[in-house]
Amino acid sequence: MTKRLHLLGSIYHSFDTRGSFVELAIKRGFPINKKLHVGILGVMGANAGYVADGRKGLNHFQIRANNAYHPVAQLEIYAYTSYNQAINDNREKYADDESLDDFTWGGLGLTYRF
Repeated sequence: MTKRLHLLGSIYHSFDTRGSFVELAIKRGFPINKKLHVGILGVMGANAGYVADGRKGLNHFQIRANNAYHPVAQLEIYAYTSYNQAINDNREKYADDESLDDFTWGGLGLTYRF
């Protein structure tokens, strides 16, 4: 298995607010063996009018650590821990910036490929 660097991007667009939200990410995986993989992901998010009453521009930075176990080829069981850092929130001027905050969270998941 080779170690690869992945560049990812996503854009969400709202016809109601006539705006978009853009996320760009870089991901690196490190296989421990055929069944166990770890990885790290860095994400930058930007509001381009998607959050109508929020400040436009860079919104947050996120870092995530992943662990994945593949008991069989089609099945992945994973866990992750993430930290989100707000960028330039201005709660006094933009009402929706109130939900923009620094926080840590994690999760568990299961993926089956068929």
